[in-house]
Amino acid sequence: MPNAGMHVFTGKTSGRVAVARLTQGSDLLDEINSLAERAGFAAATVQFIGALRKAVVLVLDQDTKEYLNIDVPGPLEIVSGSGNISLRDGKPFAHVHVVVSGLDGKCIGGHVANGCEVYLTELVLTELAMDKPLERTLDKEVGVAVWQ
Repeated sequence: MPNAGMHVFTGKTSGRVAVARLTQGSDLLDEINSLAERAGFAAATVQFIGALRKAVVLVLDQDTKEYLNIDVPGPLEIVSGSGNISLRDGKPFAHVHVVVSGLDGKCIGGHVANGCEVYLTELVLTELAMDKPLERTLDKEVGVAVWQ
């Protein structure tokens, strides 16, 4: 029975991982992309924990199909950080989300954007060996690049 509610992509974990401790002042998104490229991962899962000096997250306005920038001043604790690596324009592309909390304990989250300044972050990429390349291209209906 076909499932009209999802697009299915198959593969398996390769057993390879890449692990890094990011240095203070580095850009979280740049470093995730850099580690994926250095490790040669075209597809992977992403997990990270730690702290940021400041964050920039994006939230998609589904009506306008535009991302809204939210600047979050620090210091911040990373409550949860996860995502994936796939290919976009032939290069590893990180699609990651983060939830951070400030000194008041209140949380905010969204897509990780450039401008998330690392204080201390531990990052784990777990490679996926996909049956066919997992690539992102623009879906005009949704308004963002998605797996095709």
